[in-house]
Amino acid sequence: MEWESVSDEEKTMWGDQLKNATGLYNNEEENWFKVDWEQVPELVEQRKVFLKMGKAFVHVREQLTIVVCEFTRQLEAGLAGCPITG
Repeated sequence: MEWESVSDEEKTMWGDQLKNATGLYNNEEENWFKVDWEQVPELVEQRKVFLKMGKAFVHVREQLTIVVCEFTRQLEAGLAGCPITG
């Protein structure tokens, strides 16, 4: 999975936007991840992320959503390439 941690500088720079977008930003000690926005369409739809330059800033509490979205994407890709036997 391709996600990266949000740096302290980014947290400081985008702190107000992170709080406005998610309501979760309290201080620099909180963990955030950056992923391509296409990887978390459910969070984008629910407006639970901050979007900037094609990246979605995702709070650590939404980490499970990232994992589930990636698993679903890989499962669908795998099933599309496999013939159904029965």
